[in-house]
Amino acid sequence: MLGTLLYEMLFARTPFEHSDMHVLWSKIQADELRFPDDHTASDEAVDIIKGLLAKLPHDRLGAGTRDVSGVQQVQGHAWFRQMDWQALLRKEIAPPYVPSCEDPLAHFPRHLVDEVRAHLALCYCFAAH
Repeated sequence: MLGTLLYEMLFARTPFEHSDMHVLWSKIQADELRFPDDHTASDEAVDIIKGLLAKLPHDRLGAGTRDVSGVQQVQGHAWFRQMDWQALLRKEIAPPYVPSCEDPLAHFPRHLVDEVRAHLALCYCFAAH
């Protein structure tokens, strides 16, 4: 899941796509992981995604080995090179962005907010009857 999340955050799309869930599952299992030709992600970012999305579970970054835990593998990856894990655990690292909580919906595209509101109104309408 972390590999898919990173892929989606960096490339604004999923690594495998199809509207039919059975076909999608086949693509996840069989297709080669590809990255957009015009991407600007670092080599470290591409490498961690490849590691997290390896097809075979025992080959995945985070699967662990006899000598190294999966957590240690992920934390030790070059993409996290500048992360001070102990400072993070002590909550000493300031977040790079703190959203305003005055209007939480302001952080989402207006068309999505309107669509969700319309859906909720429709659900409320049916529930009331």
